[in-house]
Amino acid sequence: MLENPEDLVDPGNQHTETFLDTSDGEPRNTFIFEVATEHYEFVEAAEDGLIFDADLRFDRTAFGDWVLEQHPNWDKLPDHAAENIFDSNRWDLADDASDTAVEFLVSDMDEPPVEAVKGQLLEIGSTTLNLRDQQSVTTSVRVKTTDPEGPWESPGVRLRFGHGSTDWSLSQTLSEANSTSYATSWSPNGSYLAYGEYDGNVYVHSTSDWSLATTLSAAGSSIEDIGWAPDSSYIAYASRDDNVYIHSVSDWGLSQTLSQAGSNVYGVDWSPDGNYIAYGSADNNVYIHATSDWSPIGNSPLSQAGNSVYTVAWSADSSYISYGTSGNSVHVHTTNDWLPIADSPLSAATGIVRSIDWEPNANYVAYGSDDENVYIHATSDWSPIANSPLSQATGRVTSVAWSPDASYLAYGSYDSNTYVHLTSDWTLDVTLTEASGSYAYVNSVTWAPGTDNIAYTGASDLNTYVHNAPSADFVVTISSTNSPIDETETLTVDTQIDNQGGKAGEQEITLEIGGTLEDSQTVSLDASTSTTIILEWPTEVGDHGSKTATTSSNDDSDSTSILVRFDRTVTATGSGSATVSREWTGARSTTASGTGSATISRTATADRSLLASGTGGATVSRTATSDRTVVATGTGSAIVRFDFAGWAIGRRMIQATEPELTPKTLSLSFEATRDDIGHWRQYDRAGDLGIQIGYGGQFRAIDSAGRDSPTIVEAPDSEQPPFQAGSEWYVNSYEEEQVAADRFELTLTFHRLSDRDPMFDPVDEAGESWSIDTDRGTVALEDRQVGQISRSGTTSGGTTTLPLRLTDEQAALLADTGTVPDAIVERMVPDGPDRLEDSSDGKQTVTITAPTGASIEPGQYFVQGWSLSHGGYQDYRWRVGLELAEK
Repeated sequence: MLENPEDLVDPGNQHTETFLDTSDGEPRNTFIFEVATEHYEFVEAAEDGLIFDADLRFDRTAFGDWVLEQHPNWDKLPDHAAENIFDSNRWDLADDASDTAVEFLVSDMDEPPVEAVKGQLLEIGSTTLNLRDQQSVTTSVRVKTTDPEGPWESPGVRLRFGHGSTDWSLSQTLSEANSTSYATSWSPNGSYLAYGEYDGNVYVHSTSDWSLATTLSAAGSSIEDIGWAPDSSYIAYASRDDNVYIHSVSDWGLSQTLSQAGSNVYGVDWSPDGNYIAYGSADNNVYIHATSDWSPIGNSPLSQAGNSVYTVAWSADSSYISYGTSGNSVHVHTTNDWLPIADSPLSAATGIVRSIDWEPNANYVAYGSDDENVYIHATSDWSPIANSPLSQATGRVTSVAWSPDASYLAYGSYDSNTYVHLTSDWTLDVTLTEASGSYAYVNSVTWAPGTDNIAYTGASDLNTYVHNAPSADFVVTISSTNSPIDETETLTVDTQIDNQGGKAGEQEITLEIGGTLEDSQTVSLDASTSTTIILEWPTEVGDHGSKTATTSSNDDSDSTSILVRFDRTVTATGSGSATVSREWTGARSTTASGTGSATISRTATADRSLLASGTGGATVSRTATSDRTVVATGTGSAIVRFDFAGWAIGRRMIQATEPELTPKTLSLSFEATRDDIGHWRQYDRAGDLGIQIGYGGQFRAIDSAGRDSPTIVEAPDSEQPPFQAGSEWYVNSYEEEQVAADRFELTLTFHRLSDRDPMFDPVDEAGESWSIDTDRGTVALEDRQVGQISRSGTTSGGTTTLPLRLTDEQAALLADTGTVPDAIVERMVPDGPDRLEDSSDGKQTVTITAPTGASIEPGQYFVQGWSLSHGGYQDYRWRVGLELAEK
């Protein structure tokens, strides 16, 4: 079981996955709805798993709208619609569509928790959500992870609905246009998608929620093309009213009107370096303006066309400008002198060239023609490539567009289709067919930055369609580590990477330890393939402690807890035998060798290495108080004992006078010299600790002073139990009082990072006049161990404090019983008074047996709190204040 399961939850985490559909036996992969984890909270650690509460938000998509409109009943969808993604049917359209729209199999909070496995959908009960009348619905689920040491061990555990291909699924249909759309264009920063229509309007949608951001209406006639400034600060559009209009994106105001053209302007494009804007006209010219002051450059216009110019395009490196004409040719000019290249024009087409686009790496230029073909030329020698032309279209090619990563070339046609080819071998990858109507021409095609989406405009159906392009989806899983390791050893993390996307990809896989990047590797994977890599962290002295190792891709991450141990080494050698007798805690390595008799019986502190050697007798019987090596030699046996004689805070030893322990805190008081006070004042961060309280008393300490790691506090051997051998704490408070000219009395209080887990062997005692029965055994007490009992509160629901003096084992048992702070919580009871309840499943419920006449009634009580400190008896040296609430 995890030590700090509450740390697995990032309450702000939202992770969206999708449900998919198929059609006609072929994967269609269209979104019906999306599911996001809106809230995720750790509840408790059960014996057989970790339990979390989550709120799931179901958001209907555009295709989901269409499904509900066209197919109100499930039986009208393919029978296998869910089988392609899940082993069994996970969702259903309701039979009575007038009452409910979609039924999801999810959990009700009153149901037992679902057992969840990473990569599978949660399935437990039936909750009907009405999505017909609303776009978004939230419901709750209780999840139990039965493999807490496996894939769920990561900060921000996510509800995983399964990675799956979203290849070419329709995600949005934009329908603001009132007449035929001729142009569409994505802003370079991906924030906006714009399309222009025949009536002169340009509609700009915000891609964050697909809302209409603005409508631009400066043009007096049809919008023929749209271009964006490379930094997305301006949008320009060309019109048949002979002008180009430029708007500032900051306020969408009209910044400039370019009016050099003498006829319809059909194409506009911004140079990738941002220095120029060019547009082509039916007056046979290409006009170029400097964007610094919007003035025409000296070489403008370019007048080699001899025919109407339908399209203008710059190369990705801004070194060329090209334009296509009604003369079936493509003219290419260099931008250093604005002269045509020797091979210009490119004349493979036999029809009007209506669209040109350059490959993002400037290796190719492609153009589409009315002759129904797409021609591709290599820029190395300007000749057509072997696979040119691409000839899937059966109507004029209106628009050509390379994907930003150059992996696809798409083009739209008057035959109503958008064709997408893989550039690796030029095969047709998909045909997008949403455009419909009597004149279902595809007039324009555009890609989102990053090749995440493709959009195109229809004609008679007045719509702009957005599809999800396939992408690589690198899912990472930590399969194993070599933890625990000692300081100066190298941690190895075996990580499996699965590309569960529909496209090959290359990503950097990183290893972070406690949020610090320690290693990375670049991994390339084809779709539906996997590999395993080893990431490493060479540790150094000072890297000890429990830490979180996280491996991440661009799409996913996985985490696990690792332990780096102190490197404390004791070596005993001799010509006799060597025996080590030591209660080892944490990570101390011991080496003993010899053929005679050597017993280690030496008291040492913190990180001291001890060497005892000799051929006869060697005895070490002193306590080292600073960092040094102690060597014992002699002619007899070697006797060395390695102990913790004091407390250790970080790597510094102290002699604490009054340690105090509660379920949440540990306080240590000790003296420091003036020379040493500077070291301890680094802990003066009082007030910088924040505490998050969770369900059932779970809590988490946050040191807001910004320490990268908590402090390790080590208890001396003589006080284990009841104190923990070694654990991590946050600094809660610092107190300092000068008690002499060169000495200070310090008190440091630390806050526990996690609940106290049972650490020591349970005891089982009987036969005394008092007994306290717990889930970890029974403590039998003599009368002299019980002090004056006090009571506070009301007649019903009061608190009884039992002052006790206990042995090491007894104190440890009661401390381990109160393992969860604030586990005694108040519950609302319908039609009755509130009542207290043990949220730790009975772990903090005890049975008190008291002698006749005692001021506490025998029976069951809740352990509501406790405190532990040094006592006064030699045998019963621990003072425990046990706070009991009536059950």
